[in-house]
Amino acid sequence: MQWDNKLEARLGFYKNEGAEMQSNQDLLRATSKLNLKAIRNWNYTVEAQSNTQMMNHFNGDNTLKSKFLSPVDASPTVGMDYKKTFKKGGISIFPGPLSYKMTYVAVPDLATRYGIEEGKQSRHDIGSKLQVDFNYKLTNNISYKTRFYYYTPYDYVQVDWENTF
Repeated sequence: MQWDNKLEARLGFYKNEGAEMQSNQDLLRATSKLNLKAIRNWNYTVEAQSNTQMMNHFNGDNTLKSKFLSPVDASPTVGMDYKKTFKKGGISIFPGPLSYKMTYVAVPDLATRYGIEEGKQSRHDIGSKLQVDFNYKLTNNISYKTRFYYYTPYDYVQVDWENTF
């Protein structure tokens, strides 16, 4: 049995001449994954993941478009996790054929922006997910890390692909 927990926080800013400072990266993500050994590098897995942002974000006309917990996505998933480590890195491939995703928006005025019905603050979807995490140490000072995330409740698709050197 193995229990992996990860908390990621990213916050980045930029400023162009004559403009105010703006955020170009804003993420707060918590992941908890419980693995039970199945066969070789495969594990029966239950994962819970939640993500939101830390800062307020505005449109060009200073209209609020998102803030902390507006939106927040939370999703438990059941599946199998293929985990392999090697000398300079490792890979995790997690197909989750049964995944529930709840999107909640704390500010009611922003709800429709995130596909939530008028007058409600949450949306519930059941679908499938695939997540691939890969990391590799190229040299003593340089490493490569990628995360591919695919989720579908079969009426839309959400894809994230992060690459970091």
